[in-house]
Amino acid sequence: MTKKIILMCVLMASSLFAHTNPEPGEYAVSGEWLYMLNSIDQPYFMLESNATYVGENKANDQSWHSGYRIEGNYQFCNCENDFRVRWTHFPEFEDSKSISGFTKGKPIFVPPNTVGNLFTSSTLSQKTKLYYLDVLLGQKALDRCRFHLTLQGGFQYAYIDFREKLTLSIKPFLLNTHSELWGVGPEIGAEFDYCLSDCLSIVGRAQATMLASRRKASLNDEASSNGYDVKNEPYWRFIPANDLRFGLSYEKPNCFGNCFGRCFGNYTFDIELGYEFIVYYNGVERLFYVDDVAEGSSFNEMMNLTLHGPYVHLGVKF
Repeated sequence: MTKKIILMCVLMASSLFAHTNPEPGEYAVSGEWLYMLNSIDQPYFMLESNATYVGENKANDQSWHSGYRIEGNYQFCNCENDFRVRWTHFPEFEDSKSISGFTKGKPIFVPPNTVGNLFTSSTLSQKTKLYYLDVLLGQKALDRCRFHLTLQGGFQYAYIDFREKLTLSIKPFLLNTHSELWGVGPEIGAEFDYCLSDCLSIVGRAQATMLASRRKASLNDEASSNGYDVKNEPYWRFIPANDLRFGLSYEKPNCFGNCFGRCFGNYTFDIELGYEFIVYYNGVERLFYVDDVAEGSSFNEMMNLTLHGPYVHLGVKF
């Protein structure tokens, strides 16, 4: 009996505690705070020039926005598989930019024959909302003393809502564009951790998704008498998405561990800091008119939605 207790203590004090998955037959829950810089393709909307087409194209401002993630994880008793559900949410956030003084040229998505080409002020506001759900089954692929690799497969459901509002100084002119997408599709991924010490690990995750998505786009002029109110018929298409992250994880095990800090009974806590990249390729669509001769000719511009920035993870196993 004494030998078994000694052996158990030795194992629980080993570097295996740096493995971030729960023990067989146990659960883990975690929460994360995400702080990311967003961007889309084609952020430029106005040429700053008072007389000729010589000047600088002005882009919408970029700023940092907060999101959160909640995850639940169960480790099967066979020590080989785990099941996890992960919810990521960025509530609606806004980026905007105002330009004062004379600007020349017509903003990229303004309908033809609507306004002149010289303004005293203009403002572009963009609002974005994003959330997605990952459901994944993991299979342990490599399990060494200090390095662990898990392969994952499952599906993702995602929703992206993107709204633009352009305000010009004349009339006044107020133009809205709206892009909405939701999709579901298969997802594959890999997760690893490399133990640096009993409680400190380098961790990382990579995921790839192919979404069968249904999307809509619209263009509306709510201030002018021209009556622009165009909606694309919804249609389906496939879009890829990626999620990549790296971080440093510290784990405080239960009373038998040898890490500094107080005892937490049968609970194990971990905290993780790192950097993450999220990309939805062609995730945003802009409807605009470019031909002032052939009326009705329009383009649907596809743009990538990218988010990247640091994250803070706090988890508990039980």
